[in-house]
Amino acid sequence: MNIQQLNTQELLENWYLDQKRDLPWRKCRDPYRIWISETMLQQTTCTAVIPYFERFLERFPTVDSLAEARLPDVLSLWQGLGYYSRARNLHKSARILAKKMEFPRSHRELMQLPGFGPYTARAVSSLAFSEPVGVLDGNVIRVLSRFYNLRCEWWRPRVRAELQTKVDEFVHNRPVHVLNQALMELGSQVCTSQNPRCVMCPIVSQCEARKKSTWQNLPLKKPRRAREMWEWRPRVETKGSRVRLATNDYAPFLRGSWLLPGHARRLKRAPKTFDFRHSVTHYDIYVTVKRKAAQTKVSDQSKWVPAQDVKSVAPYSLVKKALVACGLALVVSACQSTKSTSTSTAVILEKVGPYTLLSQFGVNDAPRFSADGRHLLYVSSKRLSHSNPQLYDRDLKTNLEHRLTFQDGEIFDGIYDHTGTGIIYSSSTDEIKENPRYITDAIKNFASNTAANSATLASTRASTPHSPKDFWGDKLPPTDLYHVVIDGSTIQRMTKAYEFHGEISADPKSNEIVYAAVTGGRTELFRMNVKSHSEQPFLKTTAPAPNAVSPASTPPVPSDEWPQYSPDGKHVVWVRAVAPQKSEIWMADANGANAHKVIGGDAVYWTPSWSPSSDAILFSSNRTTPLVFELYALKSDGTCIQQLTKNSDLGKKNFRLWQAEVSPDLNEIVFTSDISGEPQIYKWQFNDDTRALITHPTCSPTACAKPPCATPSPAVPLSK
Repeated sequence: MNIQQLNTQELLENWYLDQKRDLPWRKCRDPYRIWISETMLQQTTCTAVIPYFERFLERFPTVDSLAEARLPDVLSLWQGLGYYSRARNLHKSARILAKKMEFPRSHRELMQLPGFGPYTARAVSSLAFSEPVGVLDGNVIRVLSRFYNLRCEWWRPRVRAELQTKVDEFVHNRPVHVLNQALMELGSQVCTSQNPRCVMCPIVSQCEARKKSTWQNLPLKKPRRAREMWEWRPRVETKGSRVRLATNDYAPFLRGSWLLPGHARRLKRAPKTFDFRHSVTHYDIYVTVKRKAAQTKVSDQSKWVPAQDVKSVAPYSLVKKALVACGLALVVSACQSTKSTSTSTAVILEKVGPYTLLSQFGVNDAPRFSADGRHLLYVSSKRLSHSNPQLYDRDLKTNLEHRLTFQDGEIFDGIYDHTGTGIIYSSSTDEIKENPRYITDAIKNFASNTAANSATLASTRASTPHSPKDFWGDKLPPTDLYHVVIDGSTIQRMTKAYEFHGEISADPKSNEIVYAAVTGGRTELFRMNVKSHSEQPFLKTTAPAPNAVSPASTPPVPSDEWPQYSPDGKHVVWVRAVAPQKSEIWMADANGANAHKVIGGDAVYWTPSWSPSSDAILFSSNRTTPLVFELYALKSDGTCIQQLTKNSDLGKKNFRLWQAEVSPDLNEIVFTSDISGEPQIYKWQFNDDTRALITHPTCSPTACAKPPCATPSPAVPLSK
């Protein structure tokens, strides 16, 4: 081994020990934990695997516990990771290992077990027992190809064996458990397939492909296997609360698994009509579902399964989609890292009076419709996979939800940008550090904005001793605004944290946003252009306009928050807190001019929003009963008001409704409420009468128990 190679190894080891990600399977050298992680990481990202890994180890902490488990229970915890043969092989191998005196220490022994291929066996033996063998996965192949400038067909067995010998030599006589992980980490985080971060590479000076400018063509691309089109026609047969499943011996995809009975055939061209399309490996599957009455005879290769157990026996998204398509499953969560505590496959949405519970898991609030009304963005916490608030997107047509953020901190608010392709949100985590895969874009973005003397990224505002607090008096951590493309390809940091950035609103017609931020202990509104990141105070004046509807003297230190653009982008409405348990709704032009009070001062006025096709403003308030929050609508000129909800109609007292949003088609409202004890998202389907409450708010003794002109009642302390 030459001196140059020795230096290369030392550089890699030191870089890894200093820069490695804090991943749960790296906290010890337990072969069982390493085996589970490496199996899960096949064809799956670290971000997606972490919550599955933690849940799996919590349920099956040892080989013996996994060996004693039922296969359906193992598959249930694997649900969402895909490639279910991995879970079956884990279970088979665990039963074999449970009979052995100790965990095999060599890769040759491990390769005798189901699911242990050349890579997994070497990874476990080297990382757990320091067997002097190298690991060869896609990341390592990419690093070796570029470092040695190898134009080789790495997918061929003979060439792969040569690369294995090369990596074995590379790790020989070194701390193999460190160097193997360093190679994989380098390929995953720095020497990436697209836009490698060579400036961050510890061995870039010795990289032959970099010297010869051939890195962009390495490694060679493996010829793609031709995709196949198939038609699948499953039959959904039910008997009471049971569903019939059959062994799949008729389709090439998920062969041998429990699927719905039916038939499949290969296609030369896509059909014109079908219920949905599903892709798995190299198959494009066009599905048409048929629901049938139960057959009188059931073959030996099929069985009746209780509906609540279908997801355990057949935990495939293909099956779930088919059940949704035929109406058997009303709601199925597709969140990568969330599992329902319910045992039911079809989650029946709870009805509370005229309202329907829309959310399913955890604590949910801050709902926002997409511009087309198809999706709902919201914040959710207290899930099995995480306790901190994260952003989720729900497809309201299919009721499938997807987790969009994976932070260690807290998400406070999120919106779709005006293009609908990205989200802007407030996070207490430094995402530039938490998401290394975005570091190139982040550094480039930071440098360009700093060079332009951006008021945001080049901000020199000093840290203040103030501890900003929310509406309820709880302390708030420093947060920043981030702009992320929904598919996760790019991320931009829009602000530099100095205290707190809270609620956000995006102009539906331009790149402008308005948001609340705490500076010097005071909550103010700011404007920013999403492209230029130029920030400036929103309000041009705090004095009421000459023709303001309800002139009022401005309090010495008002607190402005919850801004919302009007549908045409010409106005912004927001909440101004003027005293403890007293606030007002204010409005201004989109440029911050002509600010004036619309209503309030006699109670708490909270979370205003606009009706999509009128000048009506929705808000939440305790103006009728001190400890109860109802939803109201009023015209933007403050002349008419309509109470929309009545707690008393539900036979309950002292709960709150807030954060109301009207769908773009005016067919429903979504809102947050603590009716069930903790914040959840509800929807209220309109009929013609309820729709008129918003489109034509009227002030009358019967419609509103306390119109704006009534005498204010004494303020009453509001419990959280």
